[in-house]
Amino acid sequence: MLQGAVVRLQTILATIQLQGKIAIATASSGLAATLISGVRTIHSTFKVPLNLTQYDLPICSITKGTSLARLIKEYCAIIVDGAPMSNKLVFEALDITDKDEIIWGIATLLCGDFRQILPVFVAEQEQIL
Repeated sequence: MLQGAVVRLQTILATIQLQGKIAIATASSGLAATLISGVRTIHSTFKVPLNLTQYDLPICSITKGTSLARLIKEYCAIIVDGAPMSNKLVFEALDITDKDEIIWGIATLLCGDFRQILPVFVAEQEQIL
């Protein structure tokens, strides 16, 4: 992440905290998490399984009524840095987990460098190129 982006994320978090609210910043990878102080990976924060392809229906290990679930309900915002580099199954796991409405209604900011994503070409399109 660029230095300017780190400053913007820290400003957003500080503004939310000055209002007396709780926001959590997470990152898609451990490397991205080291760029902002106090940030953990999305896998660590929301108990997302590391190998999502092993599961037909990946879910997070957050149980309704636990201290983690109660803490998450207090969040007014979730910021995910490096979101474009995350596997879509991470966000599907969060969505499936939300059947218990643990994360429901929390504003989520997905950020990162969207220019790092490689284009996806279907087989027919490759012949045209």
